[in-house]
Amino acid sequence: MVYHLTKERTQLVKGIAVLMMLVHHLWGFPARVPDLTLADWQIQIGEAGKMCVAIFLFLSGYGLTIINRNKTISYADITDKIKRTYLLSWKIFFIFIPIGLIMGGVKYPDVQSVLANLLLVEYHSGNAEWWFLGTYMELLLLFPIVHRIKRYFWIFAILSGLSMRFLSGYTDEISNEILKSHIYFITYYYCAFIIGVTFARYSIFEWLCRELGNNRVAYFLFLLSIIGICFVIRIKIDFTFITFIIVPFFILLLTIWDWSKTFTLIGLFLGKHSMNLWLIHPFFCTSFLQPMLMKVSFYNSFLALILLILSSILSSIVINKFWKKIKTLLYNE
Repeated sequence: MVYHLTKERTQLVKGIAVLMMLVHHLWGFPARVPDLTLADWQIQIGEAGKMCVAIFLFLSGYGLTIINRNKTISYADITDKIKRTYLLSWKIFFIFIPIGLIMGGVKYPDVQSVLANLLLVEYHSGNAEWWFLGTYMELLLLFPIVHRIKRYFWIFAILSGLSMRFLSGYTDEISNEILKSHIYFITYYYCAFIIGVTFARYSIFEWLCRELGNNRVAYFLFLLSIIGICFVIRIKIDFTFITFIIVPFFILLLTIWDWSKTFTLIGLFLGKHSMNLWLIHPFFCTSFLQPMLMKVSFYNSFLALILLILSSILSSIVINKFWKKIKTLLYNE
């Protein structure tokens, strides 16, 4: 049994999470694709896929804490991560946005809007789902402060998590729309991030595995039951906060089981491309390439999902190769 989140298992979890995100954005918002016929159960699966955001932020908090065990993470390290995030988004921005401008599906009112999108301050014109990167970078900036808390960290985690979640309910009072969206997302999703930090700080995955023993089947069924109960509560009562409770159990479920080689390889491949897929898929799913995707799929929900996944993956591979070639030409590598 795997007792902790290894680097490989983390990539696998990211791969599954990014698939959930594609399902969420295609099936979870019927109004966005009115010509796509969706059954109620598909919409519910799509809505459940929203958990992907919390998964990614849990993994971010967890991973930073594990790294911090061997090397204290400074603001210089955080700055490097932010730079890499910007570079990744710009590589995709400068490919898809010009295509959108040519096709007429992307419009910017002024240069200020272009800069705001480039700096991930504002999100529109084909990249509305990129809000995640802004929230991710803002939580990165909080980490050097969070990791300084040594004594009674679990009390700090609970109080700060609940306080941030409480504050997220009052962001409607903020008049500035851009500021409101940033504050809402960081206060709402801080819980997922701090839970990830807490699990790594106290080695909770390892403790759970030791306590529950080596019977993987019983453990798997136990986790599956908890996740099932949580999903029912979320759907029937609309208790969205329970998503943050589901995430660690869901990750454990993916971590402890010896999945088939094929499943693992697919998950690892998707995990490797996960951030690219996050940034690319909105152009096919909700933006200017959506009409083309719908026509090619004959408005069939399953075929549309398959084509969304394939087109996003293919785009990611091509973009990586393109920028690698550009780098080679510039630096003669």
